[in-house]
Amino acid sequence: FSGQHRLHAVIQSNETIRFNARFNLPVAVAKYEDSHTKRSAADNIKMSNYDCEINNKHVAILNSLFGKGQKLSIDDIEQLFIKHGEIINIVLSWRGGVKRGFNAHVMGEIVKAAYYEPHEKLQSFCHVLKQGIMECTQDKTVILLREFLMGDKAHYKRNSSFIRSVKLKARNAIGIYCSGRVVAKLYERDIDPYPIKG
Repeated sequence: FSGQHRLHAVIQSNETIRFNARFNLPVAVAKYEDSHTKRSAADNIKMSNYDCEINNKHVAILNSLFGKGQKLSIDDIEQLFIKHGEIINIVLSWRGGVKRGFNAHVMGEIVKAAYYEPHEKLQSFCHVLKQGIMECTQDKTVILLREFLMGDKAHYKRNSSFIRSVKLKARNAIGIYCSGRVVAKLYERDIDPYPIKG
């Protein structure tokens, strides 16, 4: 793949430089290897496992769920995607093409809930969050969450206390909507909240 700018720099420097050269790479890797942009964690994973269907949305949700305020390593992301990718894809399908209101932190809380709550309820929750239309009194908590997420301040604050607030509001809205509880013990992070259902 193209590397002329590096080779020109080597010639100008008049130094011997060692490069990592790769040959006979699968064509599927080319779009990640030669994209002319900084590679994302998803790109790096797809380069080593080009059959992997991970993308930046998956990575953002996994970082929100497991990152504890820091980005996860490529290896951690890959392992967590193997374990949780299927449920994340289900939740992403409920979101559809809508982005606003469905940031990675809200999606992470929906993914958590998907291990415990009925999927029909969560799909309905996502529909109300997407549409912003209140059809019954139960929808009120989702509408309040949506208004908070769509507000002007929600797009400027990215500090840890704001992120905790988003997660708590999403968790509460999901809990109230699905089963009438405010905060469930199930969602506490000191236990393994993500069992693999057999």
